[in-house]
Amino acid sequence: MSAVLQSRHAATPADLADALHTEARLLDKLVQVLLRQRDAIAAADVEGIDECVHSAHRVLLTLSEAQRHRRALFGTLAGTEDVPLRSLDQALGEAATTAVVAARDRLLDAAAVAGREVAVNRHVVEEAMAAGDAHLRLLGGVGARRLAYDARANEVEGKNSGALINRHA
Repeated sequence: MSAVLQSRHAATPADLADALHTEARLLDKLVQVLLRQRDAIAAADVEGIDECVHSAHRVLLTLSEAQRHRRALFGTLAGTEDVPLRSLDQALGEAATTAVVAARDRLLDAAAVAGREVAVNRHVVEEAMAAGDAHLRLLGGVGARRLAYDARANEVEGKNSGALINRHA
C-alpha cells in the first residue's frame, strides 16, 4: 500500500470514544499529581514540589495533544473541530453512540474534579507563600509592612509611616 493510503484512516465513533477516555485518564493523572503536590507542600518537601510541577507540565502537554486529536476527530465526524463537549451529541447526530456519550460524560466529570483540585492547590500555594513571607519577615526582624498615606491619599513609606492619616476628617 502507498503511504498516502496507509495514513488515511476514517474516524469512527469508537475512535472518538477512545480519545475522550484518554483525556479523562490524563485529567485523573493530573489530579493525582495535584494531590502529591499538596502533600509535598504540607511536608515542605521542595524536591517533591519541583517534581510535581514537572509532572503536571508533562501531563498538561500530553493533554493538549489529546485535545488536538479529539478536535481532529470531531472535524472528521461532525464537519467542525469546535464542538463544545456538552453539545457533542447534537453535533454528531447518529455518530453520537452511547459509548461516545458515556466517554464525554466521564471526561466532563474528570474535568470538574480536576478544576476543583486546581482551585484547592492554588489556595494552598497562596497560603504557603503568605506564611513563608511572614516567616521570613519574622526571621529578618522586619515587622509586617505598615501602611500610611499622605494628605492626598498617596501611600508613603519610611520614618514615621506607621499610622493611617486622614487630614480631611
